[in-house]
Amino acid sequence: MSALAETGGPLRAICDYYGGVPPKAGHGCSAAMPPFSVLLAAVPNPEKTHVALYLDRVIQSLLGAAQDEGYSMATFWLPWDADAQKLEADPEKRERQLQRRRAQEPYPGLLYFIPDRSAARPPGMPLAILLISETPTSGINKAAFRQALAYLDDPSLHATPLRHRGDSTSPPAVPYLGPFFSGSLPSLADLAGPDKRFEAISGSITHHSLGQTIFPAGSNVQFSSMVEDDDLAAKAFFRYVDDHLARGKIAILSESGTAYGGVIEGGGAEVISIRYPREISRVRNAYKDSDALASRGKDAPVQQGLPLVLRDDEAGRDSVPQFAAQQSPVSQEAVLLGIADTLRREHVKYAGLVATDVVDLLFLSRFLRIACPDVRLFLFDSDLLFIRGLESAPFQGMLIVSTYPLFSQNQLWTQDQRRGPPRRLLFASAAAQGVYNAGRAFFGPPEPAVPGACHAAANSS
Repeated sequence: MSALAETGGPLRAICDYYGGVPPKAGHGCSAAMPPFSVLLAAVPNPEKTHVALYLDRVIQSLLGAAQDEGYSMATFWLPWDADAQKLEADPEKRERQLQRRRAQEPYPGLLYFIPDRSAARPPGMPLAILLISETPTSGINKAAFRQALAYLDDPSLHATPLRHRGDSTSPPAVPYLGPFFSGSLPSLADLAGPDKRFEAISGSITHHSLGQTIFPAGSNVQFSSMVEDDDLAAKAFFRYVDDHLARGKIAILSESGTAYGGVIEGGGAEVISIRYPREISRVRNAYKDSDALASRGKDAPVQQGLPLVLRDDEAGRDSVPQFAAQQSPVSQEAVLLGIADTLRREHVKYAGLVATDVVDLLFLSRFLRIACPDVRLFLFDSDLLFIRGLESAPFQGMLIVSTYPLFSQNQLWTQDQRRGPPRRLLFASAAAQGVYNAGRAFFGPPEPAVPGACHAAANSS
């Protein structure tokens, strides 16, 4: 079937924007659609994971990066429900809901931009960002990825890969802003056939050694990331402890079941590796409310603004289900209590937490600050939710080892002020800022070819 013959999906949204005839027989809409550039971008799947928050953040970063490079939002189409984690209670309505999800799942999402003619340097043609969903365990949505490539291969669409700065090759490489999860790297290798070259820049992956192993120099996929490698960050932290803090045992607590959970396995005799159950969201959900772990005495600060809720609506479908709904959370809590006991008995002085989901990090941090008050916690991810959670949890004193510190003064000495008046860009997390920087690297105007120029543009913000 021709790409223009689809009756729904991203092409229908572009066709509707230009007022074209809805595609039915492979003609009619192409005359209304001008040539456009295409960028593939990785996003977390909100229907199959616990990290729908990250989808919101990625989209916000892409919108900001495109606007800063002279694009204006025109239309969009998403294959996911806004209430992705909620299923209808009525059996017939639920079946229709699931059928609709299955029908839309093979399509990529769409953010469609047109050149902003009021910009100082407007781009030459419209831009379609095709959103390819991922999960931490199963990786890239293969059907959506192949459909995005089919759009590029369809001559009737006049769709061409977005040429980023420094790329003068012919034909141009397929630009892929991703993957988002480290666990998606093997699936990218399966999908990136030898007939095409791919330029993959991730805004979030910190498992660089896995990327270098899967995509060695000379392969048809050039991979890089806009965030620092966690292993290097850990070694830098260990040196900092030796040079500036009181030495002591260090433990690294990482989740089981994902590639990201295996990034850091310790750095010597003084470093202990401990695994915790990945689906601790079930333990989170077992608590009555978000303040169950917080010590709220009479001197606790009055909460201002919206409450920080750590509960999920339902378990994500990217994990093996558990069938003992009442006993499994209690069993997993017993494991967490055992971890806390291990930290105390082995006189661990510093404990690092590694998790895919920031809400898991928040939960674990609360749990361990209360269970092991003498242990200094440190993280390899920065997120403003920790600042937001100070009203209800004892996060003071935690250390953050991150590429992006997320305070605006940092941009006084790191921002590339290429044009315009000075400004400050605020991001919710390190991954959000990394995605923004990756987008700026791809969206930026073509410049003289410099080897690795796109990958070197790691600090646009």
